[in-house]
Amino acid sequence: MKGGRVLLPALALLAAASADEVHLKSGGLLRGEIREETPQEIVLASAGGILRIDRTQVESVTRSAYAPEKRAPERVPSPEPRDDGKDPRSLLDAAMPLFTSFDYSEEAEAAARSLVEGGPAMVPLIADALPGASPTQQKWLAEVLGEIRDPAGGKVVLDLVHSPQGELRVVSAQVLAILKHPQAPQILVNLLADGDWNVRLAAARGLSVIKSRDAIPRLIDHLEDSSLLVRGAAHDALTTITDADLPARQEDWRAWLLEHPVGKERVGLNGRPVPHKEVSP
Repeated sequence: MKGGRVLLPALALLAAASADEVHLKSGGLLRGEIREETPQEIVLASAGGILRIDRTQVESVTRSAYAPEKRAPERVPSPEPRDDGKDPRSLLDAAMPLFTSFDYSEEAEAAARSLVEGGPAMVPLIADALPGASPTQQKWLAEVLGEIRDPAGGKVVLDLVHSPQGELRVVSAQVLAILKHPQAPQILVNLLADGDWNVRLAAARGLSVIKSRDAIPRLIDHLEDSSLLVRGAAHDALTTITDADLPARQEDWRAWLLEHPVGKERVGLNGRPVPHKEVSP
């Protein structure tokens, strides 16, 4: 995952205040107030809510300077080894509080990578978590599904297409295209009409990835989109889908389409369907 490094506001506030720190074997760091400890787990009150951390994921614990004297040792004893120490549910529980911003951060990227490494086993867990997650958490989880590349992930992100959050419509378009979901061609064509140019841009790029010929007439329409970036993406998609070397002018592409009809429908120079001529018996 790419992007600038931004310190999450919630984590910045926690860093400034006195807090307990749970260091994870994956390299992650969780801050908050330890409310309860058992041989199996640590219960941490963090900025993202109450988090139950499996001790198999814990490397060490650093206590607040104001913590009571009677605390467990800072070094958490390692329990008996269990597989590779990366239980999917624990990875997800540890990652969710770190997905607090649409912007990229080192903490969130590390958490997302740990979920991707969990592979297809993460998909049903993310499917369960997604409906109740915050918009920022949904965005990160959807990106993780795209990185895992399991076809089952496409069905999980379908509802995000209708989100009021533009960021979520963008990421759903990207993931559906990456996973080549069966509904992707029609969904991406519909998203070309979105009021947010970022969504239209993602849709045009997605249609280029899946090379949907049925989208050609709509992509021609967007050669005159209000956004320069969308116009460029529509032209790139047209050339990728058709292998035609034409300039980014609607009249040229409509003339081409007249000679190369899509499906059963011929399209005239005005972009409208041309009825087939009836042949007398």
